[in-house]
Amino acid sequence: MQLHAFIIALVCAVAASGIFPDDFGNHNRRKRALSVPRGIEESPLLPRHVTPVGYHVWLQPIPEKRYFQGRVEVNISCLTPTNTVILNAGDNLSISKADISVIDPADSFGEYRPIKRVSVVEVRRGSPKEWCEVKLSDVLQQGQLYQLTLEFASDLRNGSCQEAMYFDSYSDECSDEEADVNTTDKRGDFTERWFVATDMTRNKARKVFPCFDELSYKAPFDISIGRQERMRSLSNMALRKSEKMLYQSGWVWDNFETTPPMSTFSVNIFIFDPEVIVPLEPRRDLGSTTLHMYAPVDLRDDMQNVGDKILQTVKKIETYLQMKYPLPDLQIVVAPGIWSSHEGFGLSVFSDDVKSYSWPLSLLMYMGDQWLVHLTTPHSWSEASFGNSLSYYVSYIGYTAALADTRAIQSLNWGIIYSVLARSSTPHISSIGTTVLRMLNYTLGENIVRSAFDSFLHDRLYETFASDDMVLAIEDQAQRHADLPPGVTVSKIVSSWMKVQQFPVVTVRRNYHTRTAYVEQHAFTRNKSDGSSEMRGDLWYVPLVLLRSDQREGRLLDQVLWMKKEEKITLENMPPSDSFILVDPDIIGLFVVNYDPANWRLILQHLKTKGSSTRLSAITRAKLLTDAGLLADAGDLSYDVPFDLSLMLSDENDVEPFYAFNGFFQNLRNKLRYTRIRTLLKEYIWKLFSPLYEQYGGFNEELMHNEMTPQGIVMTIMCHYGAEDCTEALAAKYKPGTYTQEDCIVLQWGEHYIWEETLVKILGHNENNETDLDALKYFASCTQQEERIDKLLDAVVLNNSLCDEDILDVINKIGDPYLLFNFMSYNWSEIKEKYEHKPDIMEKLVSEITSKFVTSDGYDLVSDFYAARQRDTPSLLPVLRNTMQAIKEHTKWTDRSVSQIESWIHQYLSEY
Repeated sequence: MQLHAFIIALVCAVAASGIFPDDFGNHNRRKRALSVPRGIEESPLLPRHVTPVGYHVWLQPIPEKRYFQGRVEVNISCLTPTNTVILNAGDNLSISKADISVIDPADSFGEYRPIKRVSVVEVRRGSPKEWCEVKLSDVLQQGQLYQLTLEFASDLRNGSCQEAMYFDSYSDECSDEEADVNTTDKRGDFTERWFVATDMTRNKARKVFPCFDELSYKAPFDISIGRQERMRSLSNMALRKSEKMLYQSGWVWDNFETTPPMSTFSVNIFIFDPEVIVPLEPRRDLGSTTLHMYAPVDLRDDMQNVGDKILQTVKKIETYLQMKYPLPDLQIVVAPGIWSSHEGFGLSVFSDDVKSYSWPLSLLMYMGDQWLVHLTTPHSWSEASFGNSLSYYVSYIGYTAALADTRAIQSLNWGIIYSVLARSSTPHISSIGTTVLRMLNYTLGENIVRSAFDSFLHDRLYETFASDDMVLAIEDQAQRHADLPPGVTVSKIVSSWMKVQQFPVVTVRRNYHTRTAYVEQHAFTRNKSDGSSEMRGDLWYVPLVLLRSDQREGRLLDQVLWMKKEEKITLENMPPSDSFILVDPDIIGLFVVNYDPANWRLILQHLKTKGSSTRLSAITRAKLLTDAGLLADAGDLSYDVPFDLSLMLSDENDVEPFYAFNGFFQNLRNKLRYTRIRTLLKEYIWKLFSPLYEQYGGFNEELMHNEMTPQGIVMTIMCHYGAEDCTEALAAKYKPGTYTQEDCIVLQWGEHYIWEETLVKILGHNENNETDLDALKYFASCTQQEERIDKLLDAVVLNNSLCDEDILDVINKIGDPYLLFNFMSYNWSEIKEKYEHKPDIMEKLVSEITSKFVTSDGYDLVSDFYAARQRDTPSLLPVLRNTMQAIKEHTKWTDRSVSQIESWIHQYLSEY
């Protein structure tokens, strides 16, 4: 998904997790982003007595001993007299030595000559705990340069990508003779090879070396990495020289070229085994910059192809920003064992998960960071979200051009991006910022936004920026070259969108007699029970771009009308009553659009007309489906509209409408999972998609869970609803004990003996003679038929030695409240007898079963059960009263929605 990289990451996550979000098997790799860390804003900023002007950092990780050691020389300039230097140092660091000297400012960094030493009185932990206070005997003088030297050490942890520096290993098939006992661990035919990686983002550089760990402090770095002779290291810049350590045999120091000024989070190092990860031929297609790529031996061909995409992306960004890549070398590493990408200025390390759908994209999606996060940097974490927006927008421009001929381009479509964003409960402010940039690009013109990037970036080279800097740059260009209406400014537009993690709904009601339209806006709210969003009275600067079916030219991009934070406006000269209008075609802004019923009917009529869909782009058709589904869920539109729109999929060839439908349908499926019409949804899907499923050729394992093609979406949905050829193919490969969505399909729809044999094995007839609780909970979530649920509950609730809390966990995973309730009612005497001496467990069990109801008929069942318990189990009455109150709240949505959906599906099944 992606006009954004944030969104890109979102789509990749959605694609990786599969179509059904409540299923098992989501094992996504994580992606780094320069976002605001939890608690960072509450941390006090360092005192501004001194500022860093250069670092030399020595780091020596020693994985065999599980620690690393190092030294940092930081040149500081005194801004105000002080006898205490305060910098950041993680509480994991043990500081063993500290020195400080006055240095000669005339020499270059690295050649500074100490003029006079200043005595260090003590080094202590400050408050907060990640402050390191170096107390001095003398007062530092304003304007003087000093060099502070600190030696330190810390534990080096294994395999946690949450650590700032960590080591991990990966298996490499080789003979025992090939294994080096100093760097590997022999395990049969495999050798454990290790690597060391860093992730300095989110204020974690302080956990690797003492430093001024705030975004606003930018300084050049000299970096030296200690490694064993057979290993290899990389850092932000090219290797200057290697030299043997004087007192450690078999170890060398790799000394790298000096970086330009950068923040501490931009530092990156990687140490690896060159027998596993090998360099590819350097690419010099970028003129002054050389692309260096490193990859496992078996991925060299893949990386050569990806190298072309990297070069295309960089060149496109260079052209757009009118600025060359800022460093002499761009280094890209793909490594086994990496679970979270680590990106620094000039060096990025990625996972080798080439089978992932998003793998080529993951190497490109943050390329704009090199210019708009590292070259120029947000001044503080509070500015980081808008900094992300700038980088995402520029990255998108680069990689969409590079991936134009690949399957990944399908995930970069704004119809898909919008579907993901609009369905997010709280869209990230970075993603909102990127949509605002796109909106300004459409409404002001591409040249204005592009020129603003140019002036902004050249003004902030190797410096930091505030959000307003880019806004003012666009404002300046707009005042010169655009024709914004009175009262509308770029600052006002951006401010209205960036203030909250929400977006508006725009409602258009036409007066067909006077040919006018009344347009209203308010905050879009999915759950109106508390009314919190509408009470705030949020209003936006909303661009109204119209598409009219009575005009051949379609949308009128040269006639942008702005709602200036107005709640209501009136549009004149609307089309005649037999023509529809569309607002926000091609998703120019991030807002939902609703219409009066007559206009919705005109749109539906247009879409049903053979061949008419060519007038509306695939993105626009996708937006119609997404908006209609969201509005119906919120109670602002009848479900008839999104279901009517879904019928256009029978003649649809583009992925965007299918993707939008999938988002709508899976959300609805989850809402209706505890209602009587869940089985009716299956009949609807089979009626709608069976012809397409056959047309696409039935089951194709390669398309399973591929949400970026119509075939993949249709096939995955049909498989989850029991398509016979799919179930048979998956059953042939089924092995009890795994936890995939494919296994769940087999347990739901496969032969009964497979289900029964799996249950028997899980309940203890296995090599351990113990119940596999995790497998049992997974198994329960995949069991649906009444006969099977009864048998499962009989085995678990009445005849098993599971502990009580585990029984409750299993019940929680069963989705059908009616079958659960029927089992409890039919077996109440036995349940009561078993748990009468455990009243707390009985209350939890009854609550777990009855609280799943969300409809009035479910309320009636619980009400009858409540009346019956007044006689035999009065202790349950408080629990049941609470449950009934909760059900009543749910029925406000379900009673309205279920009756609409049920009526529409019954009519659809009878007519088509």
